[in-house]
Amino acid sequence: MNIPLLKKFKGNIDFKYINIAHISNIIRQQNSNLTSLLSKADKRALLKGLSVVAGFYIIIFSFVYIKSDTTLKAIEDTMPSEIIEVSKGDIFNHGKINHVYDKNINLVAGLSRFEDTGNIPIIRKSDQLTSFRAYQTPFNFNDIKNKNLLSFMVADFGLSEKMSNMALDILPPQVSFLLSPYADLPMEWIKRAREKGHEIWIDLPIQNKKNIDQGINTIFHHQNLSEKTKMMHKTLASALGYVGVAMYMDKSSESVTNHYKQLTNELYGRGIGIFEKNPNAPKYIEAIAIAKGAPYIKVDLQIYQMHGKNSFQEVEAITQNKGYAVALIPSYPKAIKNLAVWIEKVGKIDYAIAPISAIYDLPLERDSPSYYNGLKPSDHIAKPVINNQDISDH
Repeated sequence: MNIPLLKKFKGNIDFKYINIAHISNIIRQQNSNLTSLLSKADKRALLKGLSVVAGFYIIIFSFVYIKSDTTLKAIEDTMPSEIIEVSKGDIFNHGKINHVYDKNINLVAGLSRFEDTGNIPIIRKSDQLTSFRAYQTPFNFNDIKNKNLLSFMVADFGLSEKMSNMALDILPPQVSFLLSPYADLPMEWIKRAREKGHEIWIDLPIQNKKNIDQGINTIFHHQNLSEKTKMMHKTLASALGYVGVAMYMDKSSESVTNHYKQLTNELYGRGIGIFEKNPNAPKYIEAIAIAKGAPYIKVDLQIYQMHGKNSFQEVEAITQNKGYAVALIPSYPKAIKNLAVWIEKVGKIDYAIAPISAIYDLPLERDSPSYYNGLKPSDHIAKPVINNQDISDH
């Protein structure tokens, strides 16, 4: 039979003899004693635990301190490392941050220096070799004969893996690539392009009316010279092994021409060329290049289609008019395929296809002394001038 406990003993308990108040006092007293005991026990346990932990860390710290030399050596021995030669210099040294490059890239020694944002191109002290000369794709002008010359630059290389692989697979080595400053694994893309004979330029994002904000590396007109320089260094340090930089300049830059003139002088002082993406760019940067006899190549046309405006048909007309032309190809599947088809069916037959850097050495341009503002080129190769002194190229 299922009988509740209270009901079961109800008849055996005489409640008139139970002192409820006394029992309550006893319970309160016991609770107080228990709380006090637990409190004291917790503090003792806490202090004991802290002492044990502190002692443990003291022992570890003492061991590491005593064995620091051996420990660090063991760690270094297990880590992958690369020795980078750093040449001395004082150009814009605002402090250094770590910047790691692919050690398998075949870079020419002495053409970079670790500066504020990483390794940045410089002219090699021992023989004045420049990155422009070291990394350009060779071109033999004797092969031109009576043909007109065409140069092509494919934009945004490395930004899209699919488009970049397509360009590498179907375009001949005479086509140059413009590396995006936002490409993932930029040195890997440079390595792959150079293995197939392509020369690489790197895009330098500068504010203009067409594209005001071009990402976190953008050089804005409102920035002071120091800020502009730091942003330029950030792009230059994103990779190595390129021939020069490309930029789009327009009249919006004329409010701070002095800043861009100084940036241009620094670029040439580092031994790299300039590719102008705007056919209607202001003349002040070109004037610096002419005065220095330094590499400056301006695009004639951006090509989007086979016929009509901004087409291969139009760039052919420009080439026939002045003997050569430079075209920029957007990184679109159709544009890249059109370029490959045009080169195979027309370019190889009727034109000489040359890398962008070859335009700088084009004999047609070198025959005019006035083009160099009085400088006399030697063997159709102008000498870059740094601080108003000629520097021999190799």
